[in-house]
Amino acid sequence: MKKHQILIALIILSVMGLIVTRTAVLNNLSIAGLKLGKIQTELDSVRLENSRLKKELLKLSSLNYISSQASLLGFVEGKGNFTFNKPIPLAIKQ
Repeated sequence: MKKHQILIALIILSVMGLIVTRTAVLNNLSIAGLKLGKIQTELDSVRLENSRLKKELLKLSSLNYISSQASLLGFVEGKGNFTFNKPIPLAIKQ
């Protein structure tokens, strides 16, 4: 009879311990899920910002935009050619 009572008490304590452990693990999982959701939201906003910046970079680096900005700043297209009549020596013999 004593053995059965000890066995039942041991089983009850084991079940209680498992319940406490399960509760702690589930609590940690829910906290990790909240952190993951926050990180996912932040990742989405960074991806959206990267996409916007990529479009802006492509616009600013286009030849049409550069040409229009150059004309606004007063640059003009060169019409004359620049040539040398005779080649410049690379080294002078001594």
